[in-house]
Amino acid sequence: KNSSYAILFDEPELSLSIEWQTELLPDILNSDKCGYMLAATHSPFIFQNSLDSLTDSLNVTYCEV
Repeated sequence: KNSSYAILFDEPELSLSIEWQTELLPDILNSDKCGYMLAATHSPFIFQNSLDSLTDSLNVTYCEV
């Protein structure tokens, strides 16, 4: 596998149907081009696929100063 590219996505779900949202990232990762991917999203559908076990959620806590 030629994994020479890192791909960064900010809200990859924009303008995609729910079906395409679930297929987008696996299709890219299963190509011979992607070695690393970072995706920031608000969509629960982006990771409702085989990538669920590979994801980490960030929890943000806001404090008033």
